[in-house]
Amino acid sequence: MSVRAAVQAKLAPVPAVLAAAASALESGGDITPEARSRMIAEAAYYLAERRDFEPGYEFEDWLAAEAEVDRDLEMAGLAVAAT
Repeated sequence: MSVRAAVQAKLAPVPAVLAAAASALESGGDITPEARSRMIAEAAYYLAERRDFEPGYEFEDWLAAEAEVDRDLEMAGLAVAAT
């Protein structure tokens, strides 16, 4: 099984998480804080989309996305690089 397939099997279907995690695994590196932030923003967008973008839940979406991304990165054995 390729690294990319292994990551896809472990992570939630958030495209940014999959791409960044697979890239980090292939290069043996860590996720940058900027990449983590982009992953969280994308995950929050998908959470909002599922609610038809009903306003007033932006903070909750961000927190939920942050927890999801951090959990997925941890499950994949990836760390966020120190700044």
